[in-house]
Amino acid sequence: MLKESRADARETEPDEPEVQRSEISGSEVPEAEEAGERTEPGPDPAAGPAVVVPGGLLPSGVALRLALRGGVAGALMRCVLATAAAGVTFLLLVALGQALRHPHHLAAGAERLAWCAPPLAATVWLAVVSARGRAGSPAADALAAIGVGPSRLPRVLAAQVMWSCLLGSVVASGTFLRLRHALAGTAALPVAGVVTLLLVVPLTAGAVCLTALRFRLRTRPLPWGLAPAAAGLACAWWGRHAKASVPLPGGLRDMAPAVLAGWALTCAGVVACAPWLVALAGRALASWRPGPVRLLAGRALRTDARRVAAAVAWPAAVLALVPAAFRLHAGHRPGAFTLLGAAVVLGAAGCAAVASAARARTNGSATRRTLSGLGASRSVLGRVAVVRVVVVIGVAALAAAPVSWLLDGLLRLR
Repeated sequence: MLKESRADARETEPDEPEVQRSEISGSEVPEAEEAGERTEPGPDPAAGPAVVVPGGLLPSGVALRLALRGGVAGALMRCVLATAAAGVTFLLLVALGQALRHPHHLAAGAERLAWCAPPLAATVWLAVVSARGRAGSPAADALAAIGVGPSRLPRVLAAQVMWSCLLGSVVASGTFLRLRHALAGTAALPVAGVVTLLLVVPLTAGAVCLTALRFRLRTRPLPWGLAPAAAGLACAWWGRHAKASVPLPGGLRDMAPAVLAGWALTCAGVVACAPWLVALAGRALASWRPGPVRLLAGRALRTDARRVAAAVAWPAAVLALVPAAFRLHAGHRPGAFTLLGAAVVLGAAGCAAVASAARARTNGSATRRTLSGLGASRSVLGRVAVVRVVVVIGVAALAAAPVSWLLDGLLRLR
């Protein structure tokens, strides 16, 4: 009876995995592991339950936390972006209020909305520069630790930009509602129109940032921007004698549409040519028996042509506006909304240039440390930085010259 009960107990016990002793260490190794199959470690009970973040709520939630926390530089950039978005939204709402106040002048209302495009473009460019700088910061590595990889990072950064722009738009809408009687009269404001204009800047900035972060150009700089620049100069020269005119904001003189289109094409061509101009300047600097300073500065400009060009393009536009500003103040006094639009454009351009220059300097810190480790003195590195700055300023002045000439001719047209 005892033998039969022991046999039944052996039959009911679960089969245990057979183990073999390693011939080298003498330890017990399971057969599955010896066969080459790796066993994944199970969850640690002491670590607590695993945190699962819903994929659909991750971009907006993380973006909101990033918008509320961060360094001083990041907070300052978000404040500048929100201020620019507030200015553009206020201009859009003012255009709506003027259209409601003068319902019989639809063409004038459409022109006011059209003149909101330059501040909107400058604000969107500032948003793109801000998002690109955030993508290359250590915060991107921290986001990768919580599951935000390269495919999801553009959505998080675009959502962060939208939050900042939405904050500025809400502030602008509150200011406009307090001044609605002075700007729109007694006409009732359409809720759908106000909400649409309120979301123009956040949605546009978010969409452009998402596209710019997902589709980055990896090709070398090419001079394809010469074509629109040449076409713009020809169009402006042809339009100098045109009889048709478009009214400018702020009580300025009317301008020919061909001249305005030529100025826009020339500006676009100069901005597109900026990387190629920087790379060409770096190639010329490193040619004809260069010394250590010229060689290092030239190769650095060729390597960081696209980053440096982002800091060159907008200062070139600012330099081009200096002669026009003196001519504007000579015989005309721009209105308050014209000054607001000009302040948004110049402020966004300047902040984008400073942010791009800071980003280029941060990306070059590793190269400077490597050169220091190889024995390069601080004086050599300082001279390299000075040469780079001088060359970049020269490229900006060279790019601004044709735009400045065209804009000055535009203002002297009539």
